[in-house]
Amino acid sequence: MLSIFQLKNIEPSSLSNEACFQALPYKWLPASELMLIDDGRQRLLTRVKESVSITHHHWETLYLKLLNNFAEYVQLLPASDSNHHSYPGGLLDHSMEVMLYSLRLRRNVLYPIGGKEDLICKKSDIFTYAVATASLLHDVGKIITDQIVAYRQGQCSHIWIPALSKLPCDCTYTYKHNPDSRHKLHQLAGLQLANRLLPIEGYKWLHSDQQIYLMWTQALASDHAAGVMLDLISKADAESVKKNLGSDLKVSRNQNIQQSQKANTVSLLVRKMVAIVRQDLQNGDLKVNSPGAIAWVTKDAVYLVSKRTAEYIQNKLFADPTFADQTPKNPIKIINLLAESNQLLLGDASAPIIHHHVVDEKSNKSPWQQTLTFIVIPRLTLDPNHLLNTFSGTITPVSPLEIKEEVSTAPDAASAHNRQSESNPLPVQAKDEDLAPTSNLLPLAQLDMEAEFNAWLSKMIKHNQIRYNQPHAPVHVLSRKVLLVTPSIFKQFVSDNTALIQRVVELQNLDEPKAIKRVQRSYINSSSKNLCKGWSGENMLTVKIEGERKKSKITVLVLKHGNDIFQDLPRDNQALSWINEPMI
Repeated sequence: MLSIFQLKNIEPSSLSNEACFQALPYKWLPASELMLIDDGRQRLLTRVKESVSITHHHWETLYLKLLNNFAEYVQLLPASDSNHHSYPGGLLDHSMEVMLYSLRLRRNVLYPIGGKEDLICKKSDIFTYAVATASLLHDVGKIITDQIVAYRQGQCSHIWIPALSKLPCDCTYTYKHNPDSRHKLHQLAGLQLANRLLPIEGYKWLHSDQQIYLMWTQALASDHAAGVMLDLISKADAESVKKNLGSDLKVSRNQNIQQSQKANTVSLLVRKMVAIVRQDLQNGDLKVNSPGAIAWVTKDAVYLVSKRTAEYIQNKLFADPTFADQTPKNPIKIINLLAESNQLLLGDASAPIIHHHVVDEKSNKSPWQQTLTFIVIPRLTLDPNHLLNTFSGTITPVSPLEIKEEVSTAPDAASAHNRQSESNPLPVQAKDEDLAPTSNLLPLAQLDMEAEFNAWLSKMIKHNQIRYNQPHAPVHVLSRKVLLVTPSIFKQFVSDNTALIQRVVELQNLDEPKAIKRVQRSYINSSSKNLCKGWSGENMLTVKIEGERKKSKITVLVLKHGNDIFQDLPRDNQALSWINEPMI
């Protein structure tokens, strides 16, 4: 397993370029000793304490110490790669939930079963402790078998070996799913960590009753010989999974984490965006002050061609594992983030994107001129030492109305557009800088909607921009088939592919709901051979979602094969079931 990293005191930056981490979905996270201060986890702690009914001293010695040890060990690792509790911190949340639910179920169990009242009373507390600890540790082996964790301390990076020690408190760490993991192997691996996590007093207490200690060991290994204890843990585990995958919660735990870190995340992301442009301008990697340039430098500001700059930043962020999961999937949102963070000089009506006419009188024999749309950043931000040459031509503002007239009347409008397209072949927002001539419009019948849609969806899933198998997600897996929730998945496709939509003749001047329906119909027609149909020949099938609080239905398209969407097909969403099954 270690060979896939080939780490020998390497620089942290080189770790991020390792082939095995190219698709890493999460950033480097700081190790913390305060994992339980989250409000949701504090509520879980309170409920666990209420469920065990012991003295404050025994609570701190036996339970709280165990929970702190466990939290410091698992940090923000997820409970699964793509199934339940797959967000950062999911393993801790899931394990605490299972502990709480198993303690509630334990109230209805008298142990030993069929034993006398005095014996049941005598073993009550130790049996409760065995159930609580085994349920908390039931998935801890996943940090050994299901995940590969790398951490860096100072200038050195290492692979973490959980069986030897916890993560250093002064390190940062990142993780990925272990492609060599095997189903349920974690249940055996968890035994390696039990003696590291249990307080000495608690371990000695369990060991003092050999019958319960044996049952506890078997429960950790998911051995059915554990009987009633394993049954309690299994039911609690299923309840936690069901709640996460199928409940109609207004705000998921993943959203809670994102909200609590939103301000810091946005701030870091914006600083990274500005740093990318500043560094690449200084290094000469971006063309400036000449035809086809991305930047034009004046005395006080740097004018950046809006669409090309946003896409350039986006590609750089996607290539950086630290920021890939936070990168907006639509480049126009990058511009909005820069504007909201006061990084841009705004135009009239506080518009972040402004139109200017550029004239370079020193270009060859005749002056070169072009009207472009820009975002403008103060020169002091990108070139504080004035190392870049100042543009000797002129940059003057123009109104959008003048641009439309120029595009429709200028004899070389098409060639100017083609020159722009050569340096920027993948337009994202039509309103960014290029107004496509009417001659570029494409009939819907000539567009391979299946290929366009599948390529977009695959990219979004790869970069964790679209959720799957989670509450309110637009994509699920059931019976080893990929389910596309309609119309929500097509609504997102239309929103993310404005330029593509505006190139299609039949979609011109349609409002969004009609465009979504037309795109969905086109996708169904072009992919009919790859869609599962119902027994009456229908394309749209219905699936039931059964959550903790309510039941609901969703309408889906079912793909026969998921290879075009997922590199490795995730496990089925256990909260879903067929109402009308597709034909095989």
